[in-house]
Amino acid sequence: MKKSNSVRLLVLTAVVFLLVAAGCTTGFDKSTLANMEYIIDITESGRADLVNGVYEEAAAAGSVSKIIVRLDDSGAIGDIDGDGISDSAVILQAEGGGSGTFLYLAVVLNQTGGPAALEAVFLGDRILIERVGISEGVIQVDIIDRKNGESMSVSPSVKKELFFQLVNGAVVEK
Repeated sequence: MKKSNSVRLLVLTAVVFLLVAAGCTTGFDKSTLANMEYIIDITESGRADLVNGVYEEAAAAGSVSKIIVRLDDSGAIGDIDGDGISDSAVILQAEGGGSGTFLYLAVVLNQTGGPAALEAVFLGDRILIERVGISEGVIQVDIIDRKNGESMSVSPSVKKELFFQLVNGAVVEK
């Protein structure tokens, strides 16, 4: 009987540990990320308050062209700031009213009181995102870009791995 109670206690302890660990690794759900404010330099105010994953503003006063910022499907969850609680790294697509589609990396820290977006980092124009990952506080973004000097009309063909980390509260490339 004692052995049975010990096994139950061990199993219960393991279940509690897994539940606590799961709570620390979930990051933010898609709805939260799609309905929050991001700091991004393409907008006039330097901010984009996404609603259902999209933000729009006029490109210029009286213009029919729009600046549009969208939450991409690419992203990752992991501890970026070293506090043991999972954060999120997402990709924002931005159109400035011209032919470009600019991609940005945005980090959302899991802070007391909710999500806190850091200033988005420009990744490139009309590039392809293959993968976003987080490991030991380092964010890896695998992209497909063009060769140096190639026209924007050329399809991206060069694979690159970009690495970012948090330094003094800012996302910087390693």
